[in-house]
Amino acid sequence: MILTSHYLKPQLRQWLKAPAQALVNRGISANQLTWAAAGGSLVVGLLLALLHQTAWLFWLLPVWLLLRLALDVLDGLMAQDFMQESAEGAYWAEAGALAADAALWLPMTWLAGAFPVGVLIWLGAVCESVGLLGKVHGFHGRREDGPMARGDRMVVLAVLAVWYAVAGNLNWAAQLLVWLAVAATAYTCWVRMQNGLRGYGAAQTAAVTDDNDNE
Repeated sequence: MILTSHYLKPQLRQWLKAPAQALVNRGISANQLTWAAAGGSLVVGLLLALLHQTAWLFWLLPVWLLLRLALDVLDGLMAQDFMQESAEGAYWAEAGALAADAALWLPMTWLAGAFPVGVLIWLGAVCESVGLLGKVHGFHGRREDGPMARGDRMVVLAVLAVWYAVAGNLNWAAQLLVWLAVAATAYTCWVRMQNGLRGYGAAQTAAVTDDNDNE
């Protein structure tokens, strides 16, 4: 997919630098934005799960997804550009994002099939964990390879939400879309693992070469 957070984030970072500075000046921290994004996602997900028969309410979902993306970008800007990075913040960001992903997909278990949506939630968590291991073993930072990264899954979710809000129901084609997302997410896990291991191998080779040169 083309319209994902991976492509939107660089542009959003430019647009949101001034708001990030304003938030820092007001004493708001990156962690507070992390909590707001996670908490808001839990509220939206649970609300729509409880009221999943009210189709028009699902217009709220794509709006919130855009706001969540903005909060995520602001969080990153404040952490990196205003020296607010911390181990605590990293833990909150990872745990909060996984909880938010699951909560936002929860309403779809009633609308697009509990089993395929459940598999997608689970595979999404696995995929993000594999990507995170790039920091540990890949020496090239977190892996965010596609074709079905977190941003792509959120685009699929937004499409389903708008579909339901307009049509009032989701048919077999919606379930097929979820299954396609499941397959693409599984493939993404494999791609991230292979690229991470490739990066690890390259780093090991470079380290051995440096040692030999020093000798």
